Amino acid sequence: MKTSTRYIIGIIAAAAVAMAVLCVYIICTAFVPGDYTISDANPVRIELQPFKRVDIRTVNPQLAHIRPYKFKGVVIEESDSVTVPELRTSLDWSRIITPEVKDSTLTLTFDFQVLSDTLNIPEDRYFFVECGSEKPVKLLVPRRTVREASTNQYNIYFDKFDGGTITADVFRADTYAGDYGIYKYYDRYPGWLMVNEGRLDTIICTSPLEGLRLYKATVGEAHVPMSDIHFTVVSKQPGDSVRRLFVSPVDSIYKSGELDLQKARIGTLYMPPRDSVNFTLNLSINRPIDIRSASAGAETED
Repeated sequence: MKTSTRYIIGIIAAAAVAMAVLCVYIICTAFVPGDYTISDANPVRIELQPFKRVDIRTVNPQLAHIRPYKFKGVVIEESDSVTVPELRTSLDWSRIITPEVKDSTLTLTFDFQVLSDTLNIPEDRYFFVECGSEKPVKLLVPRRTVREASTNQYNIYFDKFDGGTITADVFRADTYAGDYGIYKYYDRYPGWLMVNEGRLDTIICTSPLEGLRLYKATVGEAHVPMSDIHFTVVSKQPGDSVRRLFVSPVDSIYKSGELDLQKARIGTLYMPPRDSVNFTLNLSINRPIDIRSASAGAETED
């Protein structure tokens, strides 16, 4: 047997052993409980001053090693049962969150450094933090009071809304993410906006989304700027739909975008005229869809 052949066989054998060890490690660590759990026990209700805008922020986003990996984001829920806004969460979470209302804006600040300081977590150690539920923080608001919302937590939920217009900025800050398997660093990576068990007349996104998901919900119009990130619309139930979807490039840098409507029900898709914006849309659909040319946000259907 040639020496080169032995080397190749040795490399293949070593790679196989390494993969086996890695698989065993992944399987074993998948069932290891977290180092700390943020409890949902001891419910807390905090009455807030009225506001029209919600600004949700995680400070020190670089502390990803202590951020709860099951935490999905904040729920904003409209309700007839409240006359003033309420923050509903648990005692543990209330130590992490600081609410402040100023100039009709609620700033909801999440500081997970509190966990690091309280538990004396070494900076060089990855610390597994769990939470009792995926959505442990809810803002209960009177109807038609919230008009704008932004978050750097990747997900935001609008539950049980009964019409109205929402202007939204949804993203994840300081993160490594991949589109089509290519991972790179982003200061701002587009997030997901969820509408559950209700309806919105209009959604106006001020920055690109990775996804818009509807569950037992309808949207009249959705205006979404697009970048190089794959944008997906998902209808979870048969009646979930967006009547009019407007897409356009977020700026002149982006000449093409990826739009996946295979799991969505869209009435009419509006694209910018080719003679005004040199933009190519790579569209994925599995049912007929009405596509019209219009300046995004400027033309509507009667």
